[in-house]
Amino acid sequence: MSKKFAMVVLGLLVLFASQGWAGSGGPGWASRLTGAGLPPAKTHYTFCYARDPKVVYLTQVITLAPTVSAPSLAGAYANYIQTTYGASVYRMSRCIAADSNADAVAEKQRYKVMFGTTRLIEIEWAGNSSQLQNSSI
Repeated sequence: MSKKFAMVVLGLLVLFASQGWAGSGGPGWASRLTGAGLPPAKTHYTFCYARDPKVVYLTQVITLAPTVSAPSLAGAYANYIQTTYGASVYRMSRCIAADSNADAVAEKQRYKVMFGTTRLIEIEWAGNSSQLQNSSI
C-alpha cells in the first residue's frame, strides 16, 4: 500500500509541476524578470530635518526622482549640517517622504508644531543633484 501511495504522490507532483512549467519560457517569462507590468515608479517628495538640543534645521520640500528614497538622503543631510553649521546631529537627522508636494508641506508643518519652542532654521539644501528632480518650497 505504501508503495502505491508513494507512486500516486509522485505522479501528482509531476502532473502539477509540469502544469506550472507550461508556458514559463514564453514571452511573459522575460517580463517577470525585468519587472514589466509593475506600476511605473513615481516622483515623490521629502523634507529633511536635523536637530541638536537647541536648534532644528529644516529643508525646503524637495522633489525626488523615482529611484531615490528619502532615508538615503538623511546621512548626506546630516553631513551637510555638521560641516556647514558645526552641529553634531548625525543621529538626529531624518528625511520624511510623501506622495505629493501638498502632503510633504503639511507633514513639515506638523513637525514644526511638534518641535515646539525649539529654534527652527529653514535652509536651502538640495542634496546630490543627480538624485533630485527639482526643488520647490
